[in-house]
Amino acid sequence: MKVKLLYLFSILLCLSQTGFSQKYKIGYKQKGKASYYAGKFHGRKTASGEKYNMNAMTAAHKKLPFNTMVKVTNKANGKSVTLRITDRGPYKGGRIIDVSKEAAKRLDMIKSGVSTVELEIIGFNGKAESGKKSKKKKNKKSKKKNKKATKVNKMPGQTIPVATGNGSKFQLNKTYTTAGKLYNPKGFGIQMASYADLDQAVKMAKGAQKKGLSKVFIQPGLVKNKTYYRIFYGESPNQNNIKKELGKVKRSGFPKAFIKAYN
Repeated sequence: MKVKLLYLFSILLCLSQTGFSQKYKIGYKQKGKASYYAGKFHGRKTASGEKYNMNAMTAAHKKLPFNTMVKVTNKANGKSVTLRITDRGPYKGGRIIDVSKEAAKRLDMIKSGVSTVELEIIGFNGKAESGKKSKKKKNKKSKKKNKKATKVNKMPGQTIPVATGNGSKFQLNKTYTTAGKLYNPKGFGIQMASYADLDQAVKMAKGAQKKGLSKVFIQPGLVKNKTYYRIFYGESPNQNNIKKELGKVKRSGFPKAFIKAYN
């Protein structure tokens, strides 16, 4: 009798997961508040049966099937992570997802505790979609928009004129000195800040140099089709070595600085 009940339960569980997958499709989006697990939950069993690991890229959602892959974007800074659903919750009003502590660090929401995010389903069964289907859909949409639009958004690799009067040019996803010279840093650096205005980025970078941070770089990048200019300090093939400089950078007026690998 017990065996039959267990068998029936397993069938119902499979059917419910299938139903969820049919209800929630690739590309489904949801906006709301995100929080992260308290440290006391590390090592405890989640609703899926897995043990919660604060260093893993996992999350809890009230309804999405276990092993759903979601992209979570912090609306305040544009940072995003890919997470796997392994638990149920959160159950506080307005909150749509609980992320692991490691995910919270990467989303830069440790200090705030709660942030406004957008989650998007990108896969099921622990695997993110290959991207071919989504790229085709995006390409079709972009072609339609380009026919109607009079201006075309800048894409990675295009040249952006520098508004500092030195006559040099910056390219997306490349790295430059404060003088506008192309540089190829390797390993790890410290991202000090990010600015939408190039003049402001150059001004802050040169100000950092005056404070004793000699190796300062500027790296343009796209976030939601908007260009941002990231300021980096230092370079080292060893992450532990650059970590020793983090305190100095934060004391120099960049309290939100963090270590990041160069592109």
